[in-house]
Amino acid sequence: MRLRALWALVVFGLAGYSQAANWDWTHQAYGGGSANVTDNPWAVTDFDQTENHDSLMTFTALDQSQNGTTTYYNVSGSSQVSVNRNNHFAIDVLFDASYVPSEMAGGTLGGIGRGSVISIVELAMPPANRLGQYQLNMDLVLDINVSDMFYGSTTVVITNITDEYNELARFSSSAVHNMNITQYAGDLIRISSYLEGGGSVSDAVASHEYYQSHLEVDFAVVPEPGTLVLIMIGCVVYISRGH
Repeated sequence: MRLRALWALVVFGLAGYSQAANWDWTHQAYGGGSANVTDNPWAVTDFDQTENHDSLMTFTALDQSQNGTTTYYNVSGSSQVSVNRNNHFAIDVLFDASYVPSEMAGGTLGGIGRGSVISIVELAMPPANRLGQYQLNMDLVLDINVSDMFYGSTTVVITNITDEYNELARFSSSAVHNMNITQYAGDLIRISSYLEGGGSVSDAVASHEYYQSHLEVDFAVVPEPGTLVLIMIGCVVYISRGH
């Protein structure tokens, strides 16, 4: 029973350590696009932007056929930051350009569209919450899908701004990546991402065409070995006193 209690206290101690961390961040994001199914004389456009501590940027340019079919062309994107209940700092950036023809007669109309998303997130642990050196764990997933007739590009760069703009990682293709980043109190990490794409489709094309790019990044503070030892000692003392 005491071993179970000890294990529970270790888990709660680590959770408390994680909850004690405070994130200091800014979020600048810009996105926009246009979409046009060819039987509509006017393209549909949309644009959004955010800066400072706004957590969400999102836009959608969606054009649908005018002839009664369900053909559509969608160009949309978003950039969002959040802190989850485990106190992990998360970044989610999405771009989607898609042409979907209708299976109904007259549904292969063709269309044209394009768009882009620019997201810049700067992240730091305030000096008051960190003393000296510590580590961040970064989990990154970048998923890119493109069809034969569309084009696009994605670039993601992780940089330590404080350390003379030291580039920590760069990605331009689908990737699953995990790394620990050595930080000092007050260091500023920048996560920059640029996603863009689109395409032109003729009325002879009956296939779904697309460029889709999705970036997910998760940051968590790695407990120092000394912190783990102190938590274990505290738990042992707690159990030894008969709790």
